[in-house]
Amino acid sequence: MLIMDFLYQAKHALAAIDGARHILLVSHRKPDGDTLGAATAMMQVLDARKKSYTAFCEDAPGPIWSFLPKIESFITTVDRAPHSAIDLVIFFDASDIPYSGFDRHLGVFAKRPMLLQFDHHRTNLYFADVNVVLPEAASTTEVLWRFFEACNIAIDRNIATCLLTGAVTDTTAFTNPATTASSLQCAAACLLRGARFPEVLRETMRNKERADLQLWGRMLARLTKSGTVDCAVTVVTRRDVEEFGSDEESLEGIANFLNNLGETKAVLIVKELDGGKIKGSFRTTRSDVDVGKLALAFGGGGHRKAAGFTIEGKLVETEEGWKIE
Repeated sequence: MLIMDFLYQAKHALAAIDGARHILLVSHRKPDGDTLGAATAMMQVLDARKKSYTAFCEDAPGPIWSFLPKIESFITTVDRAPHSAIDLVIFFDASDIPYSGFDRHLGVFAKRPMLLQFDHHRTNLYFADVNVVLPEAASTTEVLWRFFEACNIAIDRNIATCLLTGAVTDTTAFTNPATTASSLQCAAACLLRGARFPEVLRETMRNKERADLQLWGRMLARLTKSGTVDCAVTVVTRRDVEEFGSDEESLEGIANFLNNLGETKAVLIVKELDGGKIKGSFRTTRSDVDVGKLALAFGGGGHRKAAGFTIEGKLVETEEGWKIE
C-alpha cells in the first residue's frame, strides 16, 4: 500500500473508532500471538479514549497468552455482546470474515455495523468498509503500530508489549523470512517504549512442554519427501492430538522448526481436524517459492513464506504411507 493510501485509510479508521457508540473487537479462530496482541493493544487504546467495546474470539485464548494485558476480556459467544449498541466491528489478522469465525454471527445485528480491519495477509479480500492492510508488514501488530504512529496515539509499556508479541510470534523471534527492516523497526520502537521483551520470549518461544516435544518426535518420524514436488511432508492425526493434548501453538512451533530443513524447498504439515476436515500448513525459506500460491490452489491462502488451507477429508495410513481420502 502506498503511504498516501495508508494515511487515508488510517484517517478513516480513527474517525470510525472515535465515532462509534460500541465497538466489537474480533480476533480470529484458533488465536495466535498476532491477532491477540493486536486486539489487546487496541483495547488499551480504547480505554484511554473512553470508548465502549466488547472483545470476541470464537476460541478462547490459551493459557500461554495470560501475560497479555486485558486478555481476560475476551468472550467466546456473541450472545453476551450488546448487539443493539454495536455499530463498529474491528477484525484483526483475518484475510476474510470466515477465517475470523465471525461470518455466522453477522446476522444477529438488526442493522449491519460498519466493518474495519487491520491485517497484513497478501490474500486479504478487502472485505471491510475501511481496510488498513499492509501486505508488506510482517505482522498485524506492525500494521497497528504504524496506525498508532500515523494517528499520534500514545503507546505505553503495556501496549508496546502487546504489539511486540505479534511481531515476535509472526517472525519466530525475528528468525524466519518474514523478518524485515520494518519489523525490526517496529520491535525497536516497542522496546523504546518499555515492552517486556524477556517476558514475551519466555512465554511464546521458550515454553515447550514434554508432551509437545513427544508429539514433535512422532511427527518427525513420519517426515517424508514428496515424490512430485520438492516438499517435505508430515502428518498429525486427531488421535495424536488427543493423546498428547496438543494445541495450535505446539503445531505452529514444529512448522517453524521444520522450516529449517535445508534439503527441500518447502514443508507441509497436514493435520486431521474434527468434522471430516484436513488442515494444511506450508512453510518455506526460499525466495523462489511462493507457498501462498500453493495454498491458494487448495482454496486457502497466506503469505509467500507461510500459508495454509482447509479441505474435506480424513487421514488414512497405508503401506506406502499416509494419504487423504
